Amino acid sequence: MTELGSITYERYYYRNKTTKEYCFLLDAFLEIEKYRRVDAKLRLELCKTAADNSYQKACYIHHNVVSKTSIMNF
Repeated sequence: MTELGSITYERYYYRNKTTKEYCFLLDAFLEIEKYRRVDAKLRLELCKTAADNSYQKACYIHHNVVSKTSIMNF
């Protein structure tokens, strides 16, 4: 099994003075979709693990990177 790491970062909410729109510039730069904080590869690994185990055990196996409810929702 491959060890899946995580990155923790701070981001700031910016407002465009001309258009009055808000955004997270770092999310835009890294091309992170809105409301997607978990990488697709990690989601896939979590789903594969949950197929053979309980959501709680899948959560434990992957070092509690997300909650068991998040795994269920994936």
